[in-house]
Amino acid sequence: MYISYGRGESHTDKPTQEFFYVNNCGIYKNITHKINVNRPNGRNDYQIIYVTEGNLFVETNSGLKKAEKGSLIIFEPKVKQCYYSDISHSTSYCWIHFTGTKSKDIMTSLNLKSGIYKIDDFDEFSIRCREIIDVMQKNDNLYNIKITGLTLSLIGDIPKKLTPDLSNKFSNVISKMENDKPNGTKITEYASLCNLSHGHFIKLFKNEYGLSPSNYRLKLLIDKSRALLIDSDLKINEVSQKCGFDDPLYFSRIFKKFVGLSPENYRKKHR
Repeated sequence: MYISYGRGESHTDKPTQEFFYVNNCGIYKNITHKINVNRPNGRNDYQIIYVTEGNLFVETNSGLKKAEKGSLIIFEPKVKQCYYSDISHSTSYCWIHFTGTKSKDIMTSLNLKSGIYKIDDFDEFSIRCREIIDVMQKNDNLYNIKITGLTLSLIGDIPKKLTPDLSNKFSNVISKMENDKPNGTKITEYASLCNLSHGHFIKLFKNEYGLSPSNYRLKLLIDKSRALLIDSDLKINEVSQKCGFDDPLYFSRIFKKFVGLSPENYRKKHR
């Protein structure tokens, strides 16, 4: 088992008036005994963990979650940090704690929030942590400047790793939407399918498809109804039900919003 703390200690939750400050950075490799971190009230700083081997089990508001190899875990300040290692898989992970008067602004601008994200290949995280630890241990004249630069560069790379292929990432969501109801699956559940936070999912989805997830779901259901109106003899209320709308009046209103015609007039025009 290998453990390295950049600052040579594990307790570094200290306030600062600097705009950005790295409290500590560390690497755990081939863990041979259970490591149990229990901070029910979190810390005053941010923590980011990258799992390089094995698993970490993390307590979240929705229950115990497994962060597998290739997972990134983000804890915001004051957010519960309770996790433990799975010794049966020789877990390895690296982590970094940082704070500062502008740390929240930086994380918000990158849309990075508390959560578990599956990103697979992120070798740069491990390499950068090793570089940060080396600088911490040398403690030369440019000590803090080097550490800040390395850490900000690392954090800035995270959003790109979270969105490598949006079409594949959203494919399961689109399939689910096509057979959903207008007010069926919650957006948080869609986000969970992509291993994204609620806000990050909405932003990325809208950037990709030009509509919010809720409106895109309505569009898919309306597109489905258009085909039925043209190719079948189903009544309007039957078309409504087949497309997940329990209220025909609501269906007609949404149809006109997207198409510009009522279902009746649309059928007349195209048959």
